[in-house]
Amino acid sequence: MADSASVEAYYGRHIELYQYLMARQEVSFAADFSETFTRGLVLAIASYFEHEITEILTDLPRRRAAGDPILTSMIMRQVVSRKYHTYFDWDKLKPGPFWALLGEDFKTKATQDLKDNEEFDEAVRAFLELGQIRNSLVHQNYVQFTVNKTPEELIAQFRTALGFPAYLRSALF
Repeated sequence: MADSASVEAYYGRHIELYQYLMARQEVSFAADFSETFTRGLVLAIASYFEHEITEILTDLPRRRAAGDPILTSMIMRQVVSRKYHTYFDWDKLKPGPFWALLGEDFKTKATQDLKDNEEFDEAVRAFLELGQIRNSLVHQNYVQFTVNKTPEELIAQFRTALGFPAYLRSALF
């Protein structure tokens, strides 16, 4: 399991540097730094979640198929390796393709859980929006792209989105 503390530490270090610049009345440097940091935070968060979700999928054959090396290899090559960004409908902010990947029974359960559990629904929405922001950032000219959220809003959204991989671990394992 990936450690969300690394994202929190990244955020904390950069907030300290921003505060340092502001305390020295380096407003222009602080503004430039904040814009760059916000982009970097989006990537740090997205990278964390990509690692977390692919790790969960990699663990599936180990836990459910007694570590069968053939199934593990097949899943790694055809489901996990370089496929993460195909799992979700990032544009429509829908998890449906991912649910379908895990089978009709899981899709039905997860869809019902989204309807029944507001906290889980918020976690999924936060996760998908962060992924959508990441995609926009890397595909729409990184240097000129404006993230319309503050670092504080992004870290709060990250904390909410942590409920998504937690749900997966609980529901799958």
